[in-house]
Amino acid sequence: MDGDPSGYNLIMYGSIQVMKGIKTPQQAADEMAAGLAKWYKPSM
Repeated sequence: MDGDPSGYNLIMYGSIQVMKGIKTPQQAADEMAAGLAKWYKPSM
């Protein structure tokens, strides 16, 4: 599956922000979910 933003970029950016103490793990997870929701629609 390819989309923009990519899951790889979302995970990389979010992980760095968490390690630097800029974001909480929950904030990073929420941003990742929102980014993926822009292009990935579950089949449910």
